[in-house]
Amino acid sequence: MNDKTLPYIVDLETKELLVASLNHLEMFADAQVDTETEFEIRYINRDLGRKFGIKLPRVEVEESKDADGNLVITLKQNEEQDVEAPPHATAKRHLRLVKPEEASSSVDPETPSP
Repeated sequence: MNDKTLPYIVDLETKELLVASLNHLEMFADAQVDTETEFEIRYINRDLGRKFGIKLPRVEVEESKDADGNLVITLKQNEEQDVEAPPHATAKRHLRLVKPEEASSSVDPETPSP
């Protein structure tokens, strides 16, 4: 992608699906035994993210030991995640209030043993 090409604009729901897919692809890259394959997967993944204007958060890991000699791991996020919706995007609500008469239990009622 050259620098003059603007990112593709997608609705918020599609952007959320893209982010979830890109995150799964990063986990898949982590599972590779071959570092060359891992690099190729990450390159493709990050290039696709750039085409849709999805920012890659950078996380810095610091390891130290406390006074008792226990390992302390600190994670620092150096770049903000992409939280802005593209222009003209509408958010899809994933949660809603449920009225008591709509509520149903996912647990089957116990049936007495014969």
